[in-house]
Amino acid sequence: MGRGIVLKCINCGQLCEGNQLNCESCQRTLHTEQSEGSSLIDKELEVYVGRQYPYYKRKWELEEKRIARWSWNGWAAIFNVGWLGYRKYYLPAALFVVLLLACDAFSYYMGFNVALPIINMVPLTFLLLVFILFGMAIFANGLYYQFAERRIYRIKAREIQDESVEKYLIRDRGGTSKMGATIVTILAVASIFFSHFFFPTDRDIIQKVRTSSLYEYPFFSIGESFENYFRNPGWAYYRGTEGLELVEFQGDSPDMSKKKVTIQFIVDYKLGEVEPYSLMINGESKNEEEFLKIMDEIFKVQNPFDIEDGLQVKEVDSRALYPLLFLYIRK
Repeated sequence: MGRGIVLKCINCGQLCEGNQLNCESCQRTLHTEQSEGSSLIDKELEVYVGRQYPYYKRKWELEEKRIARWSWNGWAAIFNVGWLGYRKYYLPAALFVVLLLACDAFSYYMGFNVALPIINMVPLTFLLLVFILFGMAIFANGLYYQFAERRIYRIKAREIQDESVEKYLIRDRGGTSKMGATIVTILAVASIFFSHFFFPTDRDIIQKVRTSSLYEYPFFSIGESFENYFRNPGWAYYRGTEGLELVEFQGDSPDMSKKKVTIQFIVDYKLGEVEPYSLMINGESKNEEEFLKIMDEIFKVQNPFDIEDGLQVKEVDSRALYPLLFLYIRK
């Protein structure tokens, strides 16, 4: 006898090959009765599925007529993981989420974390998600039948004498769970934030630089200030080492000379730290003094302290004019 677990048929008690729940004889009987339009566990399936049983029964009968054994399930296609949670299949839902996280992690550590536009998702994860959505849409009904059948057979294998107790167990294992769907959906959304924090895409890292601010100018974001000052602004991402990333900004100076300015930033995404790294003008590297000079030009019109000082000067000037105006009126 080969190694592994040997199961006995839940119908007749004979030994089964592999991990089958029925022996060959009972499987032939089951197949014959199913082909005639009835199942050995029709009543149990109705109890297991609940009020949506007529819908799924039509789908299962349709699958029997097709060679590929598929039928469409729009709810499974749209909600996917949420549908699995709703039907109390938490392990497959968790496996799908873990698989998507694994794709994000693989893409990040292999340097393939350049995201697709708009959706901000790496291509590998996007392809896997499309495959899962399409697969769930056409095979969810068949998988649901297999899961239900297996659970029902395991309950019946206990040989419970009280039929009401058996029926209760089948109904409890089946049916739907709004709470399960909610919890699974929340975990799926949380996994998205988890993925973008630990395995960020190039867009995540660039956005981190854009929303950050320099130490000398804490009230203004780098992205908005740079993009308002320079012409033809653009951002690029380069993969760094030891957890560091490199983000490069390019733009044309607003003066008539049209200098090509390139500023690079080093990013520690997990710690949320952004530091200027280098400055080049027309391909020529510049020192720290030149960098500070350009920063002063970019931020000087936006510094709120300069604006406040200017208002105070104007207020002092206006107060100084009051005595002169008074003397003029008296004359």
